[in-house]
Amino acid sequence: MAILQPVPALDPNNPRGRYPLLAHELAESSSRDEAAVAAATARLTALAPTPGELAGLLADRNPFVRSGAARWMRHLTQLPSEAIDALRAAIYDQNPYVVQAALGSAAILKLESVRDDAHVCLEDSNPCVIHAAIFALGKLGPSDEGARLVRFLDSEEQHLQVAAVTALAQLDYKPAGPALLRRLEAVCQLLGKHRSQLNLATRFLNALVTLEYREAIPTLIRIARDEVGLRGLAVQALIELRAAEAAPALVPLLQHLHESCHEEKLCCRLLYLMTAVDYRFAMPTVRSFLTHRQPGIRCAALKAVSAWRDREAIDAVRELATQDVSAFVRPVGVTALAELAGAEALADLERFSTDSNALVRTAAAEALGQLVAQTPEARTILARMVSDEALAVARVAQEALLKAPAETAPRPSSGEESPLPACLREQAPAARAYLQRWRSERPPENIATALDTLLTVLQ
Repeated sequence: MAILQPVPALDPNNPRGRYPLLAHELAESSSRDEAAVAAATARLTALAPTPGELAGLLADRNPFVRSGAARWMRHLTQLPSEAIDALRAAIYDQNPYVVQAALGSAAILKLESVRDDAHVCLEDSNPCVIHAAIFALGKLGPSDEGARLVRFLDSEEQHLQVAAVTALAQLDYKPAGPALLRRLEAVCQLLGKHRSQLNLATRFLNALVTLEYREAIPTLIRIARDEVGLRGLAVQALIELRAAEAAPALVPLLQHLHESCHEEKLCCRLLYLMTAVDYRFAMPTVRSFLTHRQPGIRCAALKAVSAWRDREAIDAVRELATQDVSAFVRPVGVTALAELAGAEALADLERFSTDSNALVRTAAAEALGQLVAQTPEARTILARMVSDEALAVARVAQEALLKAPAETAPRPSSGEESPLPACLREQAPAARAYLQRWRSERPPENIATALDTLLTVLQ
């Protein structure tokens, strides 16, 4: 247990008496003892040091007081020019902890006048000072400050790589895409031997998504197929990039996972990817996951077939809604059945309205609320459910009776006839993704030209 120094007495009638007390608390706020830091922070908040007091304490002989004063500056909303000058002077302090605190506060306060000072600190011999300078430039911007930071992606100090990738993403510095992709590929080669690289790889991957660097899509597809530990994140990245060409490439992986019980998150993300990019060629594969052993995956499959309005799945969905062993899958099945079958599911919904599972009854009430405008029978069932013993069910039924779904406005005609037959337009996104993937494999010139023509038609 840390031994705390006695707190100096405060004379409220003597403003100068605040300095020793503030100095003590600022030094305590730099302690490694979390309890001491929390207590000192609370006392400093009550004391509310002024910018002038903090500027004066930045000249204290004790480096812990100086670093505490520099750090506390970030709690102030406005700084006079004298305090800003004192904070800038602290950036050149001999103690690296004072420099770090000063740069951090300047960054959080968005003091653009310290940008040049941060440039100088990028060349410091102390990696911790460099880290603080990278952090500051990432906060201050503008975007082209990223040009100074890309080189730190190759630093031997991993914390500098982390600071650089975070700053580049904050700055939205698009030209960093190639360097980030190169570093991601290099780190992936080390994952088998050094699992500590996983955090770094994750940061590179997330930064590529933030920068919307679509040239990373082939690498992300490979990671999704091969890199255990990063596969789920790679699939999520592909979803966020709306990478339609990834769907045909990852259908084999989805099929392979059908019998797996250990990749629930990955399966769910792959199922969502197929619907997010509307790759309907994967419908049979997605439909097969309605029978998966994991209830979470069955729920994801139910949402996927529902999003696609896959009527071929109605019988399987009805069975899940009626007989699934999971009390949490059945309500999802009820919702999916109503979305797939519409008014045709009225008899099923009436049966579910008296089910022993309150979650199923709630889902039935919500589904019936979507049918009130179409059929009076739905209103009758809901009126009965208002008296349900479960308050949640009764509330949903009552709300459904009070509001009918808004009518969908007719879509205006474009006035231009599409070359695609109307019956095939629903499949256009899937066909486009499939052909884009084929095109990326560099087929012979005559086939490539034909594919370009088809892709233009499918846009």
